[in-house]
Amino acid sequence: MNSSYQKSILSNGLRIVTEHVPHVRSVCMGVWVEVGSRDESPQTRGIFHFIEHMLFKGTKHRSARQIAESLESVGGGLNGFTSREKTCYLARILDEHLPLAVDVLCDLVQNPRFDPQQLEREKLVVEDEIRDLEDSPADYIDERITTCVWRRNALGFPIMGSPETVARFTPEMLRAQLASCYTSENIVVSAAGNLDHQELVKEVEKAFSFPTGSSNVSRRNSVFDSTGQLEVLPREIKQLHLCLGGLAYPYAHPGKYALLILNTVLGDGMSSRLFQNVREKRGLAYAVYSSLDLASDTGFFQIYLATDPGKSRQAFAAVIQELDLIRERGLRKEELNHAKAQLKGRLMLGLESMGARMTRLAQQEILLGASMSLDETQERIDAVSAEQVQKVAQELFRRRRLSMVAIGPIQKDLFRAEDLYNCSC
Repeated sequence: MNSSYQKSILSNGLRIVTEHVPHVRSVCMGVWVEVGSRDESPQTRGIFHFIEHMLFKGTKHRSARQIAESLESVGGGLNGFTSREKTCYLARILDEHLPLAVDVLCDLVQNPRFDPQQLEREKLVVEDEIRDLEDSPADYIDERITTCVWRRNALGFPIMGSPETVARFTPEMLRAQLASCYTSENIVVSAAGNLDHQELVKEVEKAFSFPTGSSNVSRRNSVFDSTGQLEVLPREIKQLHLCLGGLAYPYAHPGKYALLILNTVLGDGMSSRLFQNVREKRGLAYAVYSSLDLASDTGFFQIYLATDPGKSRQAFAAVIQELDLIRERGLRKEELNHAKAQLKGRLMLGLESMGARMTRLAQQEILLGASMSLDETQERIDAVSAEQVQKVAQELFRRRRLSMVAIGPIQKDLFRAEDLYNCSC
């Protein structure tokens, strides 16, 4: 455990995790609800993202403007986001104003008005947000590759839903979802900064009164189809956008650190293989990188590139070549050591942000059930061998596990399934 880490569980099951950082004057606090888009039915797609929007549009005690001004008036800030498994409402504030942050966040999540007129206005905002995503190929392709990899599973649902599902939302639907999922055992309060743990526990215990018990959310140990698929979306735009993706490990998997090193070597940064060999040496793409999304019971990796249509097949072949090379030959010793140093350095630099510390506390509580110290994290990174990384690449980079999405000025048969699956691996 971190020496400054503390955890309390209230009698109703609500968890509070904190990290005391004495050399700062700020606190970042988040109310995390273990519910997200994967917990929606086909008829309610986007409802948790919409609830997150509506909670900022007025409570029984504050108007939307008063909510916006509540923390900004003392130099702080308030925000929220929805992911596939979690919804978070967070505040960043000076340490002396932490009781105000508790009060505002409590008001948001427990006393929403769901005013019918405001709801209809917000539907238009969210529908515009959905269309804006579809107008941005670099963002939209991220949604499409996720849907391909996690298809036939609610994890592949668009987080914002669709204009058709959003149009059907009513105040009654929002209240029913809030009552069933915003329950005490589904809530984690996380905070990092110059704070006193016991004082925060008292404030939370006094302010928060969620219904007891956990919701009927059941999402662990899902079944996923590991075979790849191809999706081609012709668009009259200048660049061609391409994504390769496939299943990866869940957050708590013992192979996670080897996977993190593999991603670092492959495409996370300007020194990565993809950036150096596809962009710098061959000039085949302006943007090229890899990334990971690790969930509670599965994971997802993707490789993205944007290129001139005339170079698209060369760029695609260059990416495939890098996957084949790392699968067949593994890493050089200097690559492994460089990636370990890079991961540890980013971890330490990221912890200069109280928001990053707060998020790390919550993620570990939700996905591990405990806090892992920085020393233990670094030890696990250092313990990874080149052989372990190559084993991960051999498992995840098999061609028939890969899905591909292409968006742009695509001529007929530019990309075909046999281009991706033309070997037995």
